[in-house]
Amino acid sequence: MSVLAKRVITASILAAGLITAILLLPTGAFAGLIAFFILLGAREWGDLSGCSPAGSVGYVGLVGVLAAGVVLAEPAPVAVAAVGAAWWLGVLGLVFAHPRGDWLWRHPLGRAAGLLAIIPAWFSLAHLHGLDDGPWWVLVLMFTIWGADTGAYFAGRALGRHRLAPSVSPGKTWEGAIGGLALALLAGSAIAMAAGLTIPSGFSVVAAVTVAASVVGDLGESLLKRAADRKDSGTLFPGHGGVLDRVDSLLAATPVFVLGLELVT
Repeated sequence: MSVLAKRVITASILAAGLITAILLLPTGAFAGLIAFFILLGAREWGDLSGCSPAGSVGYVGLVGVLAAGVVLAEPAPVAVAAVGAAWWLGVLGLVFAHPRGDWLWRHPLGRAAGLLAIIPAWFSLAHLHGLDDGPWWVLVLMFTIWGADTGAYFAGRALGRHRLAPSVSPGKTWEGAIGGLALALLAGSAIAMAAGLTIPSGFSVVAAVTVAASVVGDLGESLLKRAADRKDSGTLFPGHGGVLDRVDSLLAATPVFVLGLELVT
């Protein structure tokens, strides 16, 4: 079986399961399910950032405790989303600075960075799901990200000529990014209209910035893997690698999407 076939089968199974969970689970159960996968991703982050096997387990515990603390503290969701968005803006700076800032990823600061990447995304996703029509807005977010990934892959293969960040992720092109943006806007808007959601006037801007953030999330994880000299973050998903390989775009896009919706509604 080809790598592409494995990717399509794995992605289809994951997407079907996630869509079912988004639409059928109450917010508490949905947040718990996402937390399970986020903690698996945290273990991979600890490993990639230089933790020992035991240290990676401890890192998972730290992420879990801090996430629970954030929930108990009941902070303003906009503030948490803003923290996450600000962190990914910093990652964009690291992409431009590559390879000068790569030492951070294998430093204790890299583990602290993982907290800023993981916890705001999880909290923001749970918050979004709990809003009126929240499950549908989560689907809009998901299809926006999936559209961006799919459009970038196929447009990049067919038309890609100009490298987006050749020293970080040689396979990404500007043509792919444009194709991804187009399909993301189409997919996200289609789900919103099918669900009968009231689309705010600035939604297209929010979606476009969300797509840009998803690309930064992907590039940020590429930097983390390069620093660890790894091709994938793990082996859990055939053809896709580990959990971080599947959620890197989501980690960056979620707080940006939530913050953007708050600003335009």
